[in-house]
Amino acid sequence: KSHAAAYAMLGAVTAWFKKYHPAIYMAETLNIFKESKKFRHYLHVINEMGIRILPPDINVSGGEFMAKDNDIIFGLGGIKFMGQNADYIIKERDARGEYIDLSNLIDRLLDYQQTNKRAIEGLIYSGALDSFAGTRNAKIKAAEFLLDNKKTTQKNVSRGQISFWDMIPEAKIPYKTASVPEFDKRYLMEKEKEFAGFYVTEHPLDEVMPFLKHNNITNISEL
Repeated sequence: KSHAAAYAMLGAVTAWFKKYHPAIYMAETLNIFKESKKFRHYLHVINEMGIRILPPDINVSGGEFMAKDNDIIFGLGGIKFMGQNADYIIKERDARGEYIDLSNLIDRLLDYQQTNKRAIEGLIYSGALDSFAGTRNAKIKAAEFLLDNKKTTQKNVSRGQISFWDMIPEAKIPYKTASVPEFDKRYLMEKEKEFAGFYVTEHPLDEVMPFLKHNNITNISEL
């Protein structure tokens, strides 16, 4: 009896929490089930509740899903190929402030020796760097150059090959992302799904959802 009473109490408490703090409740639900087959089901539930899942943001996201106002922000730790990079990104951001642009991000992370091309690509394709200037296409093209340039500079410093301008931080010319057209929308969505695990900003079926609802077509998860 005590066991049944405890479950009843737990059910009442969680139901109250979901009712009055839905974004926080569902964010933690996603964190619990992110490696489970139930994850996609809860994404559908969240959509039906009218809660938005915002793309990850390099200057806002934590390591996991978290609630902000009435929305849920995607966690950096959920991005493919991130590994320990998420921890270092947050640690560096807390210590020295927000990241300014792609060049600033790469410079600061490579100071920790804690980033690579795949991790940066994951941040770009998942939308985590959309707050920086330029299209995702432009950032992808710039990332390899910036990584190679920073690594070359680090090697030269380790060998004692420092130029006069390296001795004056203020003399460094800021890198400006080139003006490059964005990727095709379908390609962007597929890359989001590849690196984030699901479509974050848009879904291929968004255009037909009004038709499905209007014709009372049942979602397969409800059958």
